[in-house]
Amino acid sequence: MVPVSGKRDLQYSNGNYYIGELDEDRLPSGRGDFYLENDSVPCGSGEWLRGKQHGQGIYISRNGERYEGAFFEDQPTGLGKQTKPDGSTYEGQFVNGTRTGHGTETGKDGKETNTGQWYLNKLVQPVTI
Repeated sequence: MVPVSGKRDLQYSNGNYYIGELDEDRLPSGRGDFYLENDSVPCGSGEWLRGKQHGQGIYISRNGERYEGAFFEDQPTGLGKQTKPDGSTYEGQFVNGTRTGHGTETGKDGKETNTGQWYLNKLVQPVTI
């Protein structure tokens, strides 16, 4: 990574850039935003530690999938909400980027479809009401 002066706190060799707080090694640490090359909207925003999303934040993938919640070393871990491009959602617990723990899946029409215990993105113990 090549630091640049001005608006961008870090400019990476692939064109991506980061604007925000840096640690003594010039790694993203604290609050900041990560952008893909030529994008004006960040794909990663929130808290960072030693160059990784860590704490509360938002990540938006290239296909438009959005995650908002807790991160641990770049992985959704803890409570969060995942929204697919079609509008369907999952809100609940994540471990290492997978739906693991209690959560609720909602269809694109806004109606609840699955609630219960999840493990590695699969509903393993549904809750019936």
